[in-house]
Amino acid sequence: MNLQLNKTDSYLMFLKRYNYPNDEYYWQVRGGIVVNGEVQTAEHYSPSLYHGILAMEKWFTKSLYDAKEQESSDMSWLPVIQSADERMALNKVERELQIDYGMVLYGLQTEDIWFALCGSKEELFNREWATGEANQEISLAIGGLNIRKAQQRQSFKKGMTHTQNPRFEDGTLARHQAGTSRGNKRIEQHNRRIETHNEFLKTPEGQKWEKLIRTKTRSK
Repeated sequence: MNLQLNKTDSYLMFLKRYNYPNDEYYWQVRGGIVVNGEVQTAEHYSPSLYHGILAMEKWFTKSLYDAKEQESSDMSWLPVIQSADERMALNKVERELQIDYGMVLYGLQTEDIWFALCGSKEELFNREWATGEANQEISLAIGGLNIRKAQQRQSFKKGMTHTQNPRFEDGTLARHQAGTSRGNKRIEQHNRRIETHNEFLKTPEGQKWEKLIRTKTRSK
C-alpha cells in the first residue's frame, strides 16, 4: 500500500519495539498530516501506546491550529483514540502485538470508514502489511484485526521448504499438484467438467450459448 498523503490525508502508525538496556518494550508512534499543502511527520517514543497516541494528537492539534483549511488535513478525520471502546480495542493491540510488529490507522476522507493495517516492521516501512480491517468505527477496525494470524505469516523466500503447502520455484502454492492423491483427484474432476461442458455444447442450447459468447452480445 502507498501511504503518500493527498490533500487532506492523515495517518497514524505505531510499532512495538524492544529496549535492550532496560529489557522491556516501548512504542514508536509516527504520524503524518498535510499543513498548508506540505506533508509534515512526527515521531514519539513512549512506554504506553495510549500516551504515545495522545502525544501525537497534541502534535496534530498544534500543527493545524493556524493552518489553512482547504490546504490541510481535516481535524475531524484524524485517527485518535477517544471512546472507551477505542481504548479497549487498543488494549487488545497492546497485548497481542509482538516486538517489531505494528499497525497503521487512517481514515478515508470521503466516507465514514476507517482502515487498520497490521504487519511487521519491515512490511510497514515498505508500505506493505500482512492483514487489514475496515469498518465505520475506529474501535471495530482495530478490534477486527486478526493480529495473531498476521504475526504467523511468513514471506516466501527461494530455497524455503513447506511441509503442508509445497510451492513452485516462483513461490506460488502447489496444493493440488499432479502426482499426489489430492492433486490427481482434482485433475480427474476437472477433466469430467470439461467432458460435461463439451457434451452441452453439442445440444441446441449449448450452440446458442457458444454463439452468444463468440459474438459477445446479450441480444436473443
